[in-house]
Amino acid sequence: MESMAWVLLAAFVAASVNASFDSALDDHWKLWKSANGKKYKHENEDLQRRAVWEDNFKFVNKHNLEYDLGQQSYTVGMNDLADKTSAEVRAQLTGAVLPPTLKASLSGTSKTSGKSKTSGTSNTQATSLPTSVDWRQKGYVTEVKDQ
Repeated sequence: MESMAWVLLAAFVAASVNASFDSALDDHWKLWKSANGKKYKHENEDLQRRAVWEDNFKFVNKHNLEYDLGQQSYTVGMNDLADKTSAEVRAQLTGAVLPPTLKASLSGTSKTSGKSKTSGTSNTQATSLPTSVDWRQKGYVTEVKDQ
């Protein structure tokens, strides 16, 4: 009986999300998905992606109208990432690979003690540093994701 309640709740949420979409954008959504090869496994994912896409679509149109009015200095457009949130795009396109020791040094804490390493003086001499480092060879730079 409890699982039936979850099914009904999910159906209600999906219906209410669907009801909040701008029906004038239905054809735009279908064309955008087709043009970008987007296919979602479940209807629920399609509904969630549609909501994000519609927010981005409205942002693009508002921004470009502001550009036309001289309030912005550049235009923006819809691309294959328009069904993703800003956080999802950042996660997908920024693939820096940091080893735990480098993460700890960047955060200013020691991995072993958890104490700040920024207090006190540094024993490292500038002369001990290499003249250059190829971060690609060390595996800390990933390939270009999308440009």
